Amino acid sequence: MRVTYGLARDGRSTPSGMPLNPLRLAPLVERFDDMLYLARLPVSIQKRAVSLLAPVGRAVGYGTDYPAYRTPD
Repeated sequence: MRVTYGLARDGRSTPSGMPLNPLRLAPLVERFDDMLYLARLPVSIQKRAVSLLAPVGRAVGYGTDYPAYRTPD
């Protein structure tokens, strides 16, 4: 959740907190798929899209760890 709030704060997500860039979104959904699904699109289609886009997103540098959005230890 920190990532989605951080992206929203930086203007990189929709008002509901979903990242605007599908290549940035796919690795997050792949890792946290129990929390991030769109209501209007069948989950099976979303899973297939994520399985195709997540490797591309990671290849161009997007992932699931955003140190800027972590709380200090």
